[in-house]
Amino acid sequence: MKNVFVLFSPGTGGNHLANMLSTDSRFIQRSTVDDYSTYKKRDAHTSGIKNLNLSQLELLPSLGNVLCGHFGEYYWLSLSGMLEKFVNRQIFIIEVPQQGTLAWERYNDMYPMIDYFFEEQRSLYTMQIIEKTFNEHDIISLPCELLFDETLSRLFEHIATQCDLVPNQQICKQMHEIWYNKLLHQITEKG
Repeated sequence: MKNVFVLFSPGTGGNHLANMLSTDSRFIQRSTVDDYSTYKKRDAHTSGIKNLNLSQLELLPSLGNVLCGHFGEYYWLSLSGMLEKFVNRQIFIIEVPQQGTLAWERYNDMYPMIDYFFEEQRSLYTMQIIEKTFNEHDIISLPCELLFDETLSRLFEHIATQCDLVPNQQICKQMHEIWYNKLLHQITEKG
């Protein structure tokens, strides 16, 4: 049993990945297909646990969680001393998207990039920085574009080759279809 933390730059699909990873039967499931169906916003904040909110995390068990948040939130969790509660940690880092991709289009739409912000985010969300800053060693880096693919086959393959997690593919595909279609609708409305 372990705890998984998904660390991601805003707009790169971290909540969506955390929701899908939590469909592995060993974890507390964060979200359901129904949650995705009834949720109206353009993100995947469908879980009752909103990123790394310290007061909410106090109520969780010490194992079996899939949690997500940004670099600063993980840092604050570490500073608070509460990170130690969540033993046997495995970290998923979502890499900042490549320009010219659907992932980049959404990222840039949500948070218009200036060079400094982009370079800062690209620097923070790396295995080297997470290892040095937090002394974490079980780290998996995930290209953002795998989440923004219409099918999840490349994502499932990446997960299978990097770790022992086994998300429920049927549930993930249903959640992903809803999330992905919202993205496409958002982009067509804009364009």
